[in-house]
Amino acid sequence: MENNGELQLYSYTLSNGKVNRRFEKFWTWLQRETTAFRIPNNIKMLNIFKEILYLEDQVYLKENRGKLRELQKLITYSKNDIMYPKAWINIDLTNEIIKKFIESNNFEEEIIEYSSLDDDIHKNDIYQEIYNILKEGG
Repeated sequence: MENNGELQLYSYTLSNGKVNRRFEKFWTWLQRETTAFRIPNNIKMLNIFKEILYLEDQVYLKENRGKLRELQKLITYSKNDIMYPKAWINIDLTNEIIKKFIESNNFEEEIIEYSSLDDDIHKNDIYQEIYNILKEGG
């Protein structure tokens, strides 16, 4: 039933698996960025996160900040966070979370293909000799 409501409201649905994978990416990033160490194991948090995912490129709008703040407050942080004091209510952290949602396309799964370093260097003859020396020495 819930999926039908989402389909009518957003014109698509997010599977629980996709929401969970994106949340894992968010949680990994947040733990690196802050002193976050515990999340409640409940449906409420995932539902809030899912609502934020549905905001897509509207996540930055002032009227949507409340959802991000609600998510932020559910997470437990160490009181010794130097970068984000009182992280559960820190506006700078809210702004970073918004920025990360936008930069990561809502923690979308993607495969980034990098061109080979060999290809780039071979195109530039000036550095070819230096590259060969480094390659042989490494």
